[in-house]
Amino acid sequence: MGRTIGFRDFPQAWEGPLVLEFALFSQHSKTSRYQCHLENRPFDLYAPLFMLPDSNEPPTQILVALGKALGPIQTIGFRGEARPLTISPKICEFAFESLKVNSVRYCHYYEGQRYCLYIPNEVFADERHPPRVFLQIAVPQDL
Repeated sequence: MGRTIGFRDFPQAWEGPLVLEFALFSQHSKTSRYQCHLENRPFDLYAPLFMLPDSNEPPTQILVALGKALGPIQTIGFRGEARPLTISPKICEFAFESLKVNSVRYCHYYEGQRYCLYIPNEVFADERHPPRVFLQIAVPQDL
């Protein structure tokens, strides 16, 4: 679904937010792999350990909020520069990197380590993927 300007139809940009529940699948040195089943395929999320609560073991379930990054991408002016990504334990932004067959890859660097987020095409449906997305992680209260 888009909006028509003149004789062209421009697809509307996806904004989200989308909240999904993920279950722990495996543990790695810098990430923990979580999985959520969508309608057609699983959504694998490699959650950076610095975003998970401080504990020896990663939580067995997490809630993930995913949406279009808020705020401008560039500074104002003729020679506007790219605004740095927000990266913290509470919220992380990822920048678009490439289109894959079944997903869109977003990445960022934190302390010399590259973290990638592969969002299945199913999440965006018929809408255009945004240039940046945010990721927030929470642990359900009943755990």
